[in-house]
Amino acid sequence: MAVLIGIARSKVAPGYIGNGNNCWPAVHRLDAAHLFRPALQQAEPGSVLHAADKGVPIQAIAEVIGRQLNLPVVSVAPSVAGEHFGWLACFLAADLPAFSALTVKD
Repeated sequence: MAVLIGIARSKVAPGYIGNGNNCWPAVHRLDAAHLFRPALQQAEPGSVLHAADKGVPIQAIAEVIGRQLNLPVVSVAPSVAGEHFGWLACFLAADLPAFSALTVKD
């Protein structure tokens, strides 16, 4: 997130690629640690542990950054995403939904 915020500041516009509907399974590392530490201590070997629920649309992430920085949010065409986002473009373009159905089932 820090890199994405830095890009938004330098470009004076937080953005997303295309329609921004692609999802990023995001969680703060401290939240993940609080969740997984007890799970790992109690889980049987070979257990499936996953806590994500679909993910957050990239457009929603850009909109929060825009609100916090008081900057307009822009859609960036896929053809120029590399110029706008640099090395992060390939990650922002991916749709990475994640589901916790197996964990919830167990």
